[in-house]
Amino acid sequence: MFACEEEILKHCTVDMKNAYRLSEAQFADIRRNGIGASDSSVILGTNPWAKIEELIEDKLAKGQTLKNMEIAEKPNVRKGKDLEPLILMKAETALQLQVEKPLDMYRIAMYPWLTVNFDGIAKMHGKFIPIEAKMVSPYGEKGWDWTKSWSPGMMVKPPAIPHDMQADKRCEIASKHYGIPAYYYCQLQQQMLGLGSPFGFMAALHDKDWTLRMYMVMRDNYLLLDLIRKSRTFWNTTIAPKKGLTIYPDTIEMQVPKLELARDEEY
Repeated sequence: MFACEEEILKHCTVDMKNAYRLSEAQFADIRRNGIGASDSSVILGTNPWAKIEELIEDKLAKGQTLKNMEIAEKPNVRKGKDLEPLILMKAETALQLQVEKPLDMYRIAMYPWLTVNFDGIAKMHGKFIPIEAKMVSPYGEKGWDWTKSWSPGMMVKPPAIPHDMQADKRCEIASKHYGIPAYYYCQLQQQMLGLGSPFGFMAALHDKDWTLRMYMVMRDNYLLLDLIRKSRTFWNTTIAPKKGLTIYPDTIEMQVPKLELARDEEY
């Protein structure tokens, strides 16, 4: 067992052992039984490449669809998948910490309609944190701000955002503050929820100059509360009834520790 697995199991249950061994079609079907971290930006309306109707269509499909195959065959998608081990290795060097790669797919115990796969996990300042690996193509550069990338010893604080701001606007402001695309901001937040982390990192290998840049992002509990509510509604009304899966009661969000919403920790 990796050192990080014990920590993951404090917050998650194992949804599928050795998920990396599944075929593309099997993996697609398993992912459809929950709301993954990559789905969060669609739920919150911050993904310019996918609409909620498309997410519903995919969740109700079976096997590897033509659209799934078309996306999987895109050069940048294949390149990102192939380069993930290299990016995580470079992240180890940048962080000067061991980065572990969990092999299982997990389901967040408190919010079981939410699932998560971790690219990498490291222990920093006594906390286990997610490391999300990305290959940034020249086309995708416009979503990143190199001047916001992290370096050892750098202090990163969250942006000042009103608590009642709508999720899409909140993501827009936060993503500009951290220098990363808004849809990746949502993805990393769900991973922090699944690991109980106060912050996380985007490890971005920029193809343009072949340089790895680390982007440190603080946990956003108000966005997570919005994600929990909206994802549960989405699951309960559009997916679970049609697939004969569990419908989760509204009272489940009352388990969110109110203290976390008010706490502002520094690391």
